[in-house]
Amino acid sequence: MMKQGDIQTAVVRDEQAEALYVQISDQILTLPKEGLTKPYPAIGEQVEGMVYMDRNQQWCFQVTLPDSRLDAFGWGVVVDVRRDLGAFLDIGLVNKDVPVSLDELPLIQDEWPQIGDRLLVQLSTDRKNRLWANLAKKEEASAYTRKAPARLANQDIHATVYQLIRDGALAISTEGYQCFLHESEQLVPVRLGEVLAARVVDTHLDGRLNLSTRPRAHEALEGDATMILRILEKDPTGFLPLHDKSKPADIQALLGISKGQFKRAVGNLMKQGLIEQVKGEGLYLQK
Repeated sequence: MMKQGDIQTAVVRDEQAEALYVQISDQILTLPKEGLTKPYPAIGEQVEGMVYMDRNQQWCFQVTLPDSRLDAFGWGVVVDVRRDLGAFLDIGLVNKDVPVSLDELPLIQDEWPQIGDRLLVQLSTDRKNRLWANLAKKEEASAYTRKAPARLANQDIHATVYQLIRDGALAISTEGYQCFLHESEQLVPVRLGEVLAARVVDTHLDGRLNLSTRPRAHEALEGDATMILRILEKDPTGFLPLHDKSKPADIQALLGISKGQFKRAVGNLMKQGLIEQVKGEGLYLQK
């Protein structure tokens, strides 16, 4: 029996309008022309590629190998999320989405990836020969990163979260740098697979970067107002239980900013007619 994800050599036996048909031992597999470049392999020619079963449970063969394989990690794009099953990824196989089991996803569903997010995964098969995508951990992801230069301090970068840990999130930048985002530096909580727009707040001798999604000092007023507005928009009731008489410690605990910053941001939002402050209650989103 063939194993999904194996790289094997096949012989081209036939050509039809939409696909070539190749043979491995006594098994005929479909090689879709989608993704192939002309001229197509000739009948009788040997080709190397990946073996898999498509969403119609038909054996297929693909010569353009995805980055995610049984022996290698690569990025997959989330194309579907099922709360009872997990996430499904497009890793580059024709007519095939590969699942990430819900057992590998965070316990808190707000931290699950969304459609369009990216996950760093390696393929595996189970005893039923089903193909799965397994999430990378820090030690595995390190092999796919490179040392960042010290000159990046205070620069803006984009990075994708590949693992959530107790005190923050691990990410890899577009350039391939290993990054860490502490929970105290998150403007709002991040999710697995999210592509972050962040800034570098520290560089390490080993090339790792510390990031922040919080605004710079000169951007703080606008940033604090934006943060409060986003929190209100995400709340089903459009309510935040803070007001101008709230204790500074309560404001710091909920928003991570001082009472002075809070009052300036609230004043800004009220002037724009975006929120209403009810004495003794809190802030309400104006709809």
